[in-house]
Amino acid sequence: MPPELVKQPSIPEPPEIVGALAPLPSAKRREWREAYGAAFKQAAIDSPGDESAQRQAALRDANRIFRVGEPGSLAEARALGEWQLIRRSEQNGTLAGVTIDGAKFTFDAPAPAAPPEKGKAAGGKE
Repeated sequence: MPPELVKQPSIPEPPEIVGALAPLPSAKRREWREAYGAAFKQAAIDSPGDESAQRQAALRDANRIFRVGEPGSLAEARALGEWQLIRRSEQNGTLAGVTIDGAKFTFDAPAPAAPPEKGKAAGGKE
């Protein structure tokens, strides 16, 4: 089917991530809708006349933005957005959490360095 004859999809709202610490940011909502539209158009070419297959393909492709995986380091864990997490806690020098994919992580989190005392130079000499 020529691309100009491909049916324009009715793009739904992105799914709500139940249990996430924060709602999906607007930039990610926009990215999801763009991915859905592009995948739907491609699926219409690949499976003409099968709207159910087209919607399935579009959902599968758009939902890829929700893949988080397990962070490999403390820096990666801290860089995760609140919308990507179901749980995050930092206590007793440990950062632990669970991503929306169900991946659990635990990292030793060193305490932040104390600010230098007033009246002392950075080298510890007065």
